[in-house]
Amino acid sequence: MILAALAYGPLPSAIDTFDRFHLTHPSWSDHARLHLLWLIFACSYLGLTAAYLAWRATPRSLEPLHQSARLGGLLLGAFFSAGIVKDAVGASFGPPEHFVRGFPIPVLHFGAAAATLGVGYALCLRAARSLPPETTP
Repeated sequence: MILAALAYGPLPSAIDTFDRFHLTHPSWSDHARLHLLWLIFACSYLGLTAAYLAWRATPRSLEPLHQSARLGGLLLGAFFSAGIVKDAVGASFGPPEHFVRGFPIPVLHFGAAAATLGVGYALCLRAARSLPPETTP
C-alpha cells in the first residue's frame, strides 16, 4: 500500500512538474499553472499521508490502514472520474507519445496503482484476520 501511495501521490506530481507537457508547457496560462501546482501539492501531500498511515497500521490496529485505503480510493477515483468526463471539456490524456499501443500511459500508471492498492489492502486484512484473538489478563 505504501508503494501504491507513492505511485498515485508524489510520483505523478513530480512527473507533472518536470515534463514538457504540463507545468513548464509554454502555452499554459499563469492561472492554469497555479491550478496545476495546487493539484501537484495536494496529491503529493495526500499520497504521503496515505503512505504514512499505511506504515503506521499494525495487524491489531487497522484504522490507519482503512484511512490510507480511503485516501487512495479518493485520489484514484478523482483521476478516473476526470478521465470519464475529459471529452466534455476538451481535455485529453496527452499527445501520441503518452500512449502505448493506443492505450493512455496515465491510465496504465493509475490502473497499476489501483491494483497495487487493492491487493495490498486485501493482503493486510487477510494477515490481520489470521492472527489469534487477543487475550486480556
